[in-house]
Amino acid sequence: MISPQCCFKYLFSGILGLSLILIQSSSPAQTVKKEKEFLKNQAASLTSSGHEQLALDRADEALKTWQESTKIYRQLNDREGITESLINQNLAFQALGLHKQACNTLLEALKLNTILDICDPILQQPAIDQKEQLTAVIGKQKPTSVNLLGLQNLGEVLRILGQLNESETVLQETLTLAKLVSSSKISGIYLSLGNIEQSIYQQLQDKSSWIEEPLFREQIANIIPQKAQKSLWYYQTLENIPNISKSAKLQAHLNHLTLLISWEKWLSNQPNQANLHQKVNQQIRVLVNQIDDNSSAFLELSPEPSIHARLNFANNLSQIPDEQLKSIAIRYSKLALKMAETINSIRWLSYSFGTLGKLSTQTEQKQAYFKKALGFAQSIRASDIAYQWQQQLGLIYQKQGKTELAIQNYNAALANMTQVRDSLLSSNGDLQLSFQEEMEPTYRNYMRLLLASPSPDLKKVIQINEGLQIARLENFLRCGKLDLVALNQLQNLKNVPSVINIIDLEDTIEIIVQSPDGVQPGYVQNGTRCKVM
Repeated sequence: MISPQCCFKYLFSGILGLSLILIQSSSPAQTVKKEKEFLKNQAASLTSSGHEQLALDRADEALKTWQESTKIYRQLNDREGITESLINQNLAFQALGLHKQACNTLLEALKLNTILDICDPILQQPAIDQKEQLTAVIGKQKPTSVNLLGLQNLGEVLRILGQLNESETVLQETLTLAKLVSSSKISGIYLSLGNIEQSIYQQLQDKSSWIEEPLFREQIANIIPQKAQKSLWYYQTLENIPNISKSAKLQAHLNHLTLLISWEKWLSNQPNQANLHQKVNQQIRVLVNQIDDNSSAFLELSPEPSIHARLNFANNLSQIPDEQLKSIAIRYSKLALKMAETINSIRWLSYSFGTLGKLSTQTEQKQAYFKKALGFAQSIRASDIAYQWQQQLGLIYQKQGKTELAIQNYNAALANMTQVRDSLLSSNGDLQLSFQEEMEPTYRNYMRLLLASPSPDLKKVIQINEGLQIARLENFLRCGKLDLVALNQLQNLKNVPSVINIIDLEDTIEIIVQSPDGVQPGYVQNGTRCKVM
């Protein structure tokens, strides 16, 4: 007879053996599950780290981090994770100024890279075919949150690339999709559409300044108000959306203000537009008060967007001839500076000091602010910021009669401008739009300075003028950097002609004649000047 103890022993052994069998049989599945969970957590951690790196101006590190997270999501075959991490990569590419790569990355994220080829303007289809294709392809996208985010980013990148018609089509179709699911992204899409129309409006203004034929100028002058009104409509629609966040409304207000100030300037030079000019002027005052009265909205933004928004507002206020508004602009700039110091952002410290320099009325203080701004920009080798403060310092030194210091700063500014244009011109429509207003005056001021000398360096003047004309041509054609050959570098040219350089300084015309007789390439001989007041 078997004792109860033996029975219990055998029963316990059986249960233990069965448990071991069950554990062994389920262990691989549990291991796989735990491994997937580990990889998901790792990818999520990398995603967060990438956003932190981007916020600290370390876009190159953020890109590598998000590329690692993309690899993990591919390993997990997580389609939504892949899409989201590719959208993040696009943000890093944009921060690095690599807008074509950003565009292609978004097409990959949306699985459109084998269907569309819209990231290179040189390879464009006819506009009608392109619009029809975009409309058809985007209409087939599922209106998920991540897809809507990707499409909105695609529209924004196309705007920066100067593909304004394509950008508008993408965003219009994205808005249609967003409305199907009452997406929270609708407000952001309206903002992007307003920005597109504002870019088209600015482009038309740019063309208007180039074209001299009266009929074409009149046609463009008739279209400009239409585009301005359309952009305003998008901003106003966004501002009137029920329960819209304060931060979204603030962004709409700021872009709305930028457009109104630009339009007011344009209207002031148009005949028979006095009533509209007065109306826009009144709208500007109302909007400025609305933004200032709701200043708590700036606090709802994360640090860097908040700094950007404050400086945006300050720069807009500085363009309005009102001393009271200028004092408000200084207050917002100082708040931006304080926040930049808190997060220790070198780029935003540079922008904040530079903005204060532009607002200051005392030359010594202005100069001190620009020096600080330049020091921060140079410490991170930010040529896209440095040239702005170098041209401001050059102008200050020029007015003070400190010719050598002015020349040093103008030289450095032009070198940085060239570097920025060479690296971004073919991939940044915004840079092209800003050239006439921001960069061109530096070329002219530098030439004025050189020509004011008793013994002007005519060779240098001609060199600067050639650089200006090439830059203007590139800006007008909007087709990237041109590879031009100087006349004196052409081979097998039997008779090198004399070259007459007509230099338009706006207030004066300078004429410099280059004679080929006995002259080494690039050397200027027999320079003569003719000033027309």
